[in-house]
Amino acid sequence: MFSQFLPSHLVPFAELSPWLIGAVALAHFAGFFIRGAFGFGSNMPIVLATTWLLSPHHAIILVMLTATAAQVHLMPQGVRAADWRVVWTVTPGLALGIVVGTWLFAELEADGLILVMAARPPAPSAAAARSISSSSISSWSAARRRRCGVPISPSPVSSS
Repeated sequence: MFSQFLPSHLVPFAELSPWLIGAVALAHFAGFFIRGAFGFGSNMPIVLATTWLLSPHHAIILVMLTATAAQVHLMPQGVRAADWRVVWTVTPGLALGIVVGTWLFAELEADGLILVMAARPPAPSAAAARSISSSSISSWSAARRRRCGVPISPSPVSSS
């Protein structure tokens, strides 16, 4: 398809058949359907599904590009509603994580990258989950709505 217009070394995914490209598109559709239904959690399922079809490096770059393109229209609202004190607090750690992650991404071979993707942090303990009370969530939510100019209605969560 693109080979008519681009030199062969610039054709993206030239070695993939149309069926594999369709499978990658289906994985992205399913992942973004999950995001639309639940509001989060689409990138990892997409990467896991497309790593079987593409190299892990290509799968990660492709999902980063498609996820960014899918959320570009939300960025102005995010900039307006951001809690900038929190943003500036986490920015140094984020910058360090980007530098280390990018270096690892560039240095690791495909097999090593799959091992890194398979490693996950431990799940939060039940005690930590119980320590978050419904009143702390509703008070945070009310403060957030006030800051964003959303009218505050009585919370459906009752405090016990």
